[in-house]
Amino acid sequence: MASGENDDRAHAAFLEQKSFGALDALRCLAIVSVVWHHSGPFVDYLPISSRGFLGVDLFFVISGFLIVTLLLREKSANGDISIRNFYIRRSLRIFPLYYGMVFLLLAYFLFVNPSSNVGKTFVQDIWIYLTYTGNFFVIGWTVVWSLAAEEQFYLVWPQVERYLSHLFLPIMIVAISFNQLFNFPDTRAAIGDWLGYAELSELAIVQVTFTPILLGVLLAHLLHDRNQFNLFRALFFHRYASTLWLVALFVIASIPNSDISGLHRLSIHLIMFAFVGSCVVREDHILMPLLRNRLVVRIGLVSYGVYIFHTHALHAVESVLYFMNFYSPLAKFVLGLGASVLAAELSFRYFESWFLRLKRRFSRTSNTHI
Repeated sequence: MASGENDDRAHAAFLEQKSFGALDALRCLAIVSVVWHHSGPFVDYLPISSRGFLGVDLFFVISGFLIVTLLLREKSANGDISIRNFYIRRSLRIFPLYYGMVFLLLAYFLFVNPSSNVGKTFVQDIWIYLTYTGNFFVIGWTVVWSLAAEEQFYLVWPQVERYLSHLFLPIMIVAISFNQLFNFPDTRAAIGDWLGYAELSELAIVQVTFTPILLGVLLAHLLHDRNQFNLFRALFFHRYASTLWLVALFVIASIPNSDISGLHRLSIHLIMFAFVGSCVVREDHILMPLLRNRLVVRIGLVSYGVYIFHTHALHAVESVLYFMNFYSPLAKFVLGLGASVLAAELSFRYFESWFLRLKRRFSRTSNTHI
C-alpha cells in the first residue's frame, strides 16, 4: 500500500510540474552537437565526434514529448483540445524568426548579391522554404529539412490526439514501423527500386526523423497515464537513471560503424527516449545540478535561434578565419557557436519575446511551458 501511495504521489508531482527543468539543458546538448557537426572538428579515433547530427534526433524526442504533454494536459483540464489555439501558439513561436530569416536572405540575394549561384538557387527554391517542404527536396539551406519535419508533425499529430486518441496505440505502431522501413538500407533501396527513384536516400523525408518524434509522443502518453507511469517507474525514476542512460547513449553512439542505419540508430533513439524520460519524471535526479548551469540553460532556451543562425554564422566565421590565415575546424566551432548564441540571444530578447508574450493569451493550461 505504501509503495502504491508513493507511486501515486510521484505521478501527481509529475502532472503538477509547470516546467521541466532539465530540458533546456538537453536542448543545449543537442544544439552544441549540431553546431559541432557542421563545424567538422572530428577526431578519427572517436566515432561519436562525427555524429553531432544526432543532436537533431534528440531535439525531436524532446519536441514530441513536450508538445503532446501540453495537449494531454489541456485535454485533461478542459475535456478537449483547442486546435486553433495550438496552431496560433506554434505559429507565434516558430514563424516570426523563421520567415524573418527567409525574407532577409531573399532580400540579400535579390538586391545585394544577385549574381551569386547560391542566391539564384535560393530564389528559385523560395517556394520550398515558404511552404515547409524542405525535407522533400535536396536544397542548400541544410537546417530547413528538420524544421519542415517538425511542422508536418505539428500539422498532423494534434488531430490524432483530439479525434483519434482511442486509436493511439495502433497508429503509433504503424507510424513507427513505416518510418523504420527507411531506416534499414535494404528495405530503403527496395522501395527506391519499386518507385523507380534511385536517389530516394538523398531525401530527408525518408530518413528516420519521425521515429524520435513519435518516441517522444509515446513517452508523453506513458508518463501522463498513472498506470503506465508506475509501470515505467523502474526505468526512469531512480536518481541515477539519467546518468546511466546518458552514459549508455554515449557508448552506443560511439560504436564504430560506417553507417549507423538500422538497429544501431534505432538503439540510439530508444536510449534517447529513456534518457529524456529519466530527466523529466523528477526534478532531483543526480544530473540536475549540472543541468541547472545558467549558461547551459540559457543556450537551451535560445536554441531555436541558434539553430536558425548557426550555418550562416559558421560561414561568416570560416571566411574571416581564412582571411586571417588561421583556419581550423575547432576555431570555427568555438567562434561559430559564440556568434550563433549571441545572435540568438539578441533575437530572443528584442524580436521573438514580443511574439512569445502574445502566445500566452492562447494557452488554456499553465501546467507546462513550451
